[in-house]
Amino acid sequence: MTDGLIKTAGRVFQVFELFDRGRRPLRLKEVAEQLSSPVSSTASLLKTMAALGYLDYHRVDRTYLPTTRLGDLTAWVDEVYFADGQRLFQMLDELQRLTGETVSLATESDLMARYIYVAQCGQEQQLAAGSKRSLAHTGIGWLFLSNKTDRMIDNIVRRANIWGNVPKRIEIESVMEEVRKIRERNYVFAKNTLLQGSGIIAMLLPPNFYNRQFAVCVHGALDVIEPKEHQIVSAMRRLSQDVFKQQVIS
Repeated sequence: MTDGLIKTAGRVFQVFELFDRGRRPLRLKEVAEQLSSPVSSTASLLKTMAALGYLDYHRVDRTYLPTTRLGDLTAWVDEVYFADGQRLFQMLDELQRLTGETVSLATESDLMARYIYVAQCGQEQQLAAGSKRSLAHTGIGWLFLSNKTDRMIDNIVRRANIWGNVPKRIEIESVMEEVRKIRERNYVFAKNTLLQGSGIIAMLLPPNFYNRQFAVCVHGALDVIEPKEHQIVSAMRRLSQDVFKQQVIS
């Protein structure tokens, strides 16, 4: 029974993600095919979501489209995350303008780092908001680990190796070596961790509401961002300090 409930809950969010990718109304058959789900069970799910007010059903076209209900329920989250989200996102846009590269905002969620905002530059990275990376196996993950105690890091790495659904086991010594480098320079420059020839430069932002930790990141080809490493880091530090100084004053 529990597994069935979990699977159904997962399907609900897969439906929303499907609409987010398509950005258009979808018919029942389309949803069932893209979710590899039986038409009968998909029909029941969509009808339930429509009855609860999360989907709108157009009887003439026989298509479904999300309503604004889900967004309305979570609209307060931006206010919780950021004292002044507008200034923060302006900072991210300015960082992209200065660097000419893909810029993102990430936070941690259990064993993963999650990108919650992406300002894409070009098609090389194909990074999307909502993408997740292992804390134990990636540069952005090591950055978040660097702000934790060694005991906490050990526990997270052990859990990630068991439950993290990652392709290979990683030793705690390797993680701690990366963490020590990050602690010394207060940012991470990870190379070839996910894609050969690409890298990420990322820096933690000051802790925010409810002690949520965020990181600002610049992604790009190594031959492009490596020569600009110090320029990118300087821009990150200056812009983030300006944003959070203004938040404290206000």
